[in-house]
Amino acid sequence: MKIALSRRHFLWAASAGVLAAGAGLPSLLWRRWQVDEAQASSRPRYFTDPGDFSTLETVVDLIIPPDVDFMGNPSPGARTAGVADYIDFLLGAFLGSAPFIFAGGPFSDRNPFNGEGLNDNMAIPIPLTPLQRLAWRIRILGTKGAAANATDAARIKIVKANNILAGVGDANGDVEGFQQLYTAGITALRKAAKSKFSVDFPALTTDQQQTLFMAADPDFVSLVTNHAAEGMYGNPEYGGNQPPDRTKPATGAEGDNRPIGWVVANFEGDRQPLGYTTFDAATQTIVEEPHHPVSTPDPGDPNLAYLDPGTREMTRQVAQTISGLNRRHRG
Repeated sequence: MKIALSRRHFLWAASAGVLAAGAGLPSLLWRRWQVDEAQASSRPRYFTDPGDFSTLETVVDLIIPPDVDFMGNPSPGARTAGVADYIDFLLGAFLGSAPFIFAGGPFSDRNPFNGEGLNDNMAIPIPLTPLQRLAWRIRILGTKGAAANATDAARIKIVKANNILAGVGDANGDVEGFQQLYTAGITALRKAAKSKFSVDFPALTTDQQQTLFMAADPDFVSLVTNHAAEGMYGNPEYGGNQPPDRTKPATGAEGDNRPIGWVVANFEGDRQPLGYTTFDAATQTIVEEPHHPVSTPDPGDPNLAYLDPGTREMTRQVAQTISGLNRRHRG
């Protein structure tokens, strides 16, 4: 029987280029910084209303719902993978003293090899430079709430002036941040649910939720869809892509508590000291662990022969696009 590519697998394919690009970061960029807030359990929360957070969990589960993998086995959705936590931690990044924007490194403790990577350095964030900090404050808080000091305020005036010239934002050049977009979007969903169906959004049927979500502000829909893909397939240290048992650390390919998103994507994760990629740029060859091949077919890999013709062609086009981007990057 032919199967069509599900929405979760299309999102994974679209985000594969992001994973590949991230793997190429120079090792010199990694810096270690020990802070209490590095652990996800101690990070500040943005959504304090349980109804708001439950609505966020429901929305991400609409985008990446529970499904079956390529072999027909059940697999959890975004809610179980902790995607709402990823978004919530991002929105609350500047509620504490140590914003977790870029995970540190170089190693996690998921796939230790020859004594390397026995500690999870990725749970320790990289300190932001003043300009990085301001840029992320603008993204998350919006221009009206981003200034933390007089220097920031002066720089934001320049940003707003440029926004006006570019036709971005309101008449004053102010732009909303992630917090404003999420708060407005979730509030609107809950209000619409109560108005049309007399119950809160999480209590609606899936069809009712889908109808309201697809009629929501397009900017909100686009933002939460992008963040859902990031949270589902990114590093567990960012709060999403959690293992089935969150009371225990995420394990690597040999473990039984692997990050959910990586299991769905058939992605091993970070293996020390090889990093994320199996491609050795120095020798221009593929380097793989013999017992965990990830770039060539094996009995557990998805086979394009199982896909219907339309999905097979879409998969070919996605692969061709990513290949073209890689060639352009190397050029």
